[in-house]
Amino acid sequence: AVQADASMSLAQWWEQFKFVRGSRWSRNTRDTYDSTWRVHIEPAVGSVRLADFNKLTIDRLLLKLAGAGCGEQLVERVLVLIHAMFEEAIDNDILPKNPARKVVAPRCKPAEETRPLTVDEVHRLWGSLEGQDHLIFRIMILCGLRPNECFALRRDDYTGTAIRIDQSVDRDGFGPPKNGKTRRAPIPASLQAELDAWLKQRPEQPDALLFAAPRGGVIAARLHGREILERARTASGIADLTFRQLRTTFGTLFDGDVKDLQTVLGHHSAAFTMDTYRKPLDARAAAATEDLDKRLSNVVPIRKGA
Repeated sequence: AVQADASMSLAQWWEQFKFVRGSRWSRNTRDTYDSTWRVHIEPAVGSVRLADFNKLTIDRLLLKLAGAGCGEQLVERVLVLIHAMFEEAIDNDILPKNPARKVVAPRCKPAEETRPLTVDEVHRLWGSLEGQDHLIFRIMILCGLRPNECFALRRDDYTGTAIRIDQSVDRDGFGPPKNGKTRRAPIPASLQAELDAWLKQRPEQPDALLFAAPRGGVIAARLHGREILERARTASGIADLTFRQLRTTFGTLFDGDVKDLQTVLGHHSAAFTMDTYRKPLDARAAAATEDLDKRLSNVVPIRKGA
């Protein structure tokens, strides 16, 4: 055990902090905080001693992140993590006060809305792809999967009428999906036929991956996943295509019950689903207005003007 005192660098204290607090974090929270620390905090202030921190040190870090175009959510997460690290130092009598106590997150660049694909763009995307790439984009749009959930699918996750989502690819191999809950996504008959034909070409073991990297093994979203995305952008001509767009497209074009939509997407609440993934559509609003007019016109007589 390392004796903790104020002469430790923030990086040294991070290891102590993560050892204590990390046992209470979920896998997804741990991965998020690890990434936030490694990319945004350690390079800037990891070498600074705990005793040398003050409010200005933290303010400057947050302003630098905001100036670099980082979003409000990320900057706020950096502040929350640093604040928690210093609170732990106070609880262990290492520091007398928290230098992040009065720090307020600066104004950041507004988060950009993820637009859904239009119906024509979906047709163009599907029509421009073949083989594994085609199926990946079919499943992600029709079932609302995250890329790491799609790349973790195994043969026995396909039941014939639905897909079971119980794993996600992560840095350690495989882990539970976000929110830790297994869910099922129904699939249409056309996709069932495509998957049946595809599985005839894949290994027959129940745990065999549905999709694989060029040399076999799992597809990493940041490696071969990026190559798949770039091929799709080039083939379809959709320059701003992202994997997140596919879930947004599913959430926007799905016209079933909102609770069913929330369940398929694996969200903690229907409100989050509607706020984040359900984008307004002019055509849907116009159709709903026409339907409202028809229903009201059948009840309330409309007086014609002179």
